[in-house]
Amino acid sequence: MTDDRIRPADPEDPALQDLVALILRERGQLGELYPVLLRSPAIASGMIELGNGVRRDATLPARVRELMICRVGLLN
Repeated sequence: MTDDRIRPADPEDPALQDLVALILRERGQLGELYPVLLRSPAIASGMIELGNGVRRDATLPARVRELMICRVGLLN
């Protein structure tokens, strides 16, 4: 049997340090999701921007914003 999971990137990789610092600044921790997303820095960066747009920059009422967050979580 093979393990088909995507292995997390090494957050200590010098090429990823700017992005890791941004994630830590924006989210406070890497958690389990971002080390996997770091396999593709463009995707990790896009997820940070999407999250910021939903959490901070959207002018939606709090209830609608929470529903959006739940829907994205469900789709993922």
